[in-house]
Amino acid sequence: MRNLSLGRQMRVATVAAGLVALTACDGCNTVDTASCEIDSDCASTEQCENGRCVPRRVAACTEDLDCGNGRECINGVCQVRIVRTDGGLQTVDAGSSSSSSGNPGGGVLFLNPSDQLEFGDPLLNQDIIRTSILRNDGSGPLNVTAVTLTPGTSSEYGVATSSTLPVAIAVGEEMRISVTYHLVDAEVDVGSVTIRSDASSCTFNCPDPTNVRLPLFAEFKGDKQLAVAPTTHDFGFIDVGSQSPDFSINASNAGTRSRILTVQSVTLTGAGAAHFGVQTAGLTLPALLSPQQVVPIPVFYKPLAQGTHQAELEITADSDNPDLRLLKVTLNGRSVPTVDLSADSINFGTVQIGQELTRSTTIHNNSNVSVTIQAGAFANGQGTQGFYLPSPAPFPLTIPMGSTATVEVIFRPTGTAGARSDALNFAHNLSATPVTAALTGNAEPPPPPPGGPGLDAVMTYTRGGTEQEGCGNWTGIDNYQNMDLIMEAGGGTCEKPTVVGGQCPSDNMCTCSFGAQGGATWRASGGTAPEPYQVESISHNQAGGDGTFMVKTRYWDDCSDYYRSGFAAFAQGICGYGGTPPLRYYCFPRDKFPSIYVACGVSGEPYNGYCISETDCLYLAQTLDGECGGHAGSTAKVVVTIKNPQGQVVEARGFCRPYTQSSQAVKNDVVTMVRNQGYFTFGAVAPGVTTLVNASDNCP
Repeated sequence: MRNLSLGRQMRVATVAAGLVALTACDGCNTVDTASCEIDSDCASTEQCENGRCVPRRVAACTEDLDCGNGRECINGVCQVRIVRTDGGLQTVDAGSSSSSSGNPGGGVLFLNPSDQLEFGDPLLNQDIIRTSILRNDGSGPLNVTAVTLTPGTSSEYGVATSSTLPVAIAVGEEMRISVTYHLVDAEVDVGSVTIRSDASSCTFNCPDPTNVRLPLFAEFKGDKQLAVAPTTHDFGFIDVGSQSPDFSINASNAGTRSRILTVQSVTLTGAGAAHFGVQTAGLTLPALLSPQQVVPIPVFYKPLAQGTHQAELEITADSDNPDLRLLKVTLNGRSVPTVDLSADSINFGTVQIGQELTRSTTIHNNSNVSVTIQAGAFANGQGTQGFYLPSPAPFPLTIPMGSTATVEVIFRPTGTAGARSDALNFAHNLSATPVTAALTGNAEPPPPPPGGPGLDAVMTYTRGGTEQEGCGNWTGIDNYQNMDLIMEAGGGTCEKPTVVGGQCPSDNMCTCSFGAQGGATWRASGGTAPEPYQVESISHNQAGGDGTFMVKTRYWDDCSDYYRSGFAAFAQGICGYGGTPPLRYYCFPRDKFPSIYVACGVSGEPYNGYCISETDCLYLAQTLDGECGGHAGSTAKVVVTIKNPQGQVVEARGFCRPYTQSSQAVKNDVVTMVRNQGYFTFGAVAPGVTTLVNASDNCP
């Protein structure tokens, strides 16, 4: 509330006008009918008479001595001056020459302060109390009847006394007058307190001792209040050992006018205070802030261990409002990383068995920290599904935050054809859960190699001469030389039965096994068991797995093959199952070997009633063993044929190996056959073997 006058009589100069003296109005004839109690209720050119303000009867003067005690000569007129200094302001009130004497009693009014109650720097909506001491400095009692706010005083003032009124104040005793000011706006507030008594005089210059005015003055100069912004801040994620960028908390003076705020201290408190800090470089405390001035307080987050942390930044200042003298800012941060990893799947498509294809998976690190890939492992084991990591493996592999990295993976299928799948798990340092790349591919069998799944080997041979002893000189008789065809693979051997008449005496066919590499069938033709065969063949049964097969031949002179058959094949052939006429009769004619003939009553040729003794014939035939060894060598021809799945000939080759008597009973390599993916191809030809230009050619 603003009030610049007490009734019509009080005049107060404004702050900007400086010190202004209110002068008398000489020659004024205007009669003022305003009511009054004392002269000071009237204008400076008026005085109070009978409750009305009337023109002052002034006395002309040239100097203060012309005016008497308590008066001054101002502008040629004797006046009583009351001076109130207020930032360079003066208020001048004219007094009455007749009002200074007071009552004839002995009380003398002492008042301290008596010139003005100043309320300093008031704050809105807060009480300020100022006190003036009233004392009786006279020689008799002082009766105080009333202490009130003068009409027109701002309603923001209130007055009270330490004694109940009216009161008689003995000589030397005192009473307190307390004025309370409660500011509700920003205006200048003035007024006064009127003290009514029977005082005879004042110890200070007062126009009317019985009606003393104590001026009141209050001017709002603003306030000082601490404010902070923001009141909370979250640093987000910062890794252990790292420090966040500085973040400024702004402390400011939110007051008004010209009041200076002092920011006194900044302190970190709370359970997580050790993980935060204040950047003191450039920050000087205490800091003096004018209204609206700001001081930034840089804070940072530097976690010492993983976790979620919170602290409070406490800022103190000398705010006028007690509630604003300590303000807190909540600081949050965390050092537990967010794990966001992924790895692209890889589809290798179709890859032939035995071939390989390299492709890459991309690992994406969308975490808020860098990640270290420590190792990679396949869920089913490396190579189980045909997937491999390159050697050496590219670990450890560090991927910065928000970046990617690639890891190569090899697909090299083996075994059977078909779909393959696996998972490549990457172990890393952010958690125990790996990041996984799914792997898929299809294993395709390679195209068939040259050759085919069918394999036949057929052997024929050329005899080297005829028997010279025991059978005469007849060259048309078989001399019982023999050649064997042999095939070996997988630890097994396929050849004709070891005992004549054992495995297949009737159909000249036997089966044999190569273990994991399948089996074969041995056949013979061109003779009658146990007579040496002219043709032998071996056919693979297309079963089993891949591997190496060896085709071999062996030379026998069967007339001396006691080792092989247990009986000389020669002896058996002569004595047992010769043709017609029986071979034995040609080998042992009666005229030369009569001792082996016995009468048997058989008529007709060759010897009309005589038969050769079986026992004597066999015995005699065995004695010819050494003579059989004189036969000439033989040559074995082997034709090996590869056939396609339909049984058609893909390739046929002929091979010739010569034998002499010195190579008796020894197996010799002819040619190697290689089986890959079930298909046969020709391998190496053994030394000493001649390959025919055409398989149908004769051996040289």
